[in-house]
Amino acid sequence: VFIPTDAIVSPIDVIYTFTEEARKHGIKVIENCEVQKVLVKTTHGGQYHKVKGVETSLGLIECDVFVNCAGIV
Repeated sequence: VFIPTDAIVSPIDVIYTFTEEARKHGIKVIENCEVQKVLVKTTHGGQYHKVKGVETSLGLIECDVFVNCAGIV
């Protein structure tokens, strides 16, 4: 059943559009890079709670936010 307000989109096109919009807003997107370890700061109570960077196949990347978009392997 076709409903006029429905839409069909290409997942690749959606990802590309989101990536381009993120870049326009100052987000750095790094592709084809293996994450080896997520580095975190500890709170005074000893609990891990804040990302401070990632160790990768391209070296250390310092960051406040880390988004894992690795997909299904």
